[in-house]
Amino acid sequence: MPQHVLAILRRKWACPVLLALAAGHKRFGALARAVPGLRRSVLAAELYRLTHDGLVQRREISAKPPEVHYALTAKGSALCRLIRHLSKWEARHL
Repeated sequence: MPQHVLAILRRKWACPVLLALAAGHKRFGALARAVPGLRRSVLAAELYRLTHDGLVQRREISAKPPEVHYALTAKGSALCRLIRHLSKWEARHL
């Protein structure tokens, strides 16, 4: 059984955050607006976990003021494709 992947998918906000990033990289505020109902503190914690899992890349850009961009890694993109396939399967069979 793919226990680690299932543990990630069971987290309430992991899939919505990953799917929001599937459209392209986003700054923190834009990502917060893209996932309604998600508190900023919870988003920060989920981004930390997804970064630690190797699914999201955090990139700091030296500008005035400094910017931080979040984007999917190759692993994160592959997982988003799997999530979309699971969603289609669910719509057809459940």
